[in-house]
Amino acid sequence: MFFFIFGIGPHTEQTGHGDFRTCPRCHNHTRWALVRSKQRFTLFFIPVLSWGARECEQCTVCGEALNV
Repeated sequence: MFFFIFGIGPHTEQTGHGDFRTCPRCHNHTRWALVRSKQRFTLFFIPVLSWGARECEQCTVCGEALNV
């Protein structure tokens, strides 16, 4: 009997620092983070495929994201 452990979900990683700006959601003036996000398929906890990569800036206080 075989059991396959697989998953599909988003994977995000911080790639650097963004600009100082005021967040439209929480109204804090902070330095935002540059974030790369992509969908990923894993098999036995090993990434096999990834697609749909996009880069955005994310508020470090509330997590609001804006496309770059």
